[in-house]
Amino acid sequence: MGRNTGRGIKAKDLKHVGAASRDLRLAAGRGDLEALRLELSKPGIDLDLKDEAGWTAVTYAAHRGKPECLKALLEAGAAHSPYTNTAYSAGSQNTPLDQAETYSFLPGRPECVEILKAAGAERGIIVENAFEAMMAKAMATPEAESKAAQLEARELELR
Repeated sequence: MGRNTGRGIKAKDLKHVGAASRDLRLAAGRGDLEALRLELSKPGIDLDLKDEAGWTAVTYAAHRGKPECLKALLEAGAAHSPYTNTAYSAGSQNTPLDQAETYSFLPGRPECVEILKAAGAERGIIVENAFEAMMAKAMATPEAESKAAQLEARELELR
């Protein structure tokens, strides 16, 4: 059983490659702005390093409803839409925006949703199976979407 690091986050949930990135994620998830700023001041810190679930400090701040930490991370240059390895169904991937919206009835989450939307954050890929996930990723380019629209129009013409 993992050691509880306070406020609902356990150290075992934050396996990492480097203590600084783990400490950044912990501070973000706890809403400890002072500790977060200290971590952000460390040279060479990777703002977007993921834990084994694919969560970054931005993901933790959004999920836990910590808008001030979220703002600080984004202002420091952290990515606003990193995909996680967390899946609602096979092949799905979500983003910090998905995390904040899913729990928007809890304190801090609505503010996080607004911050992320203002930063241009995207929603993740929620699909029913891994094949659909692969196809959704492949279709996520303008060229693929254009080709799909052309094929759909051609199919309608043939009917």
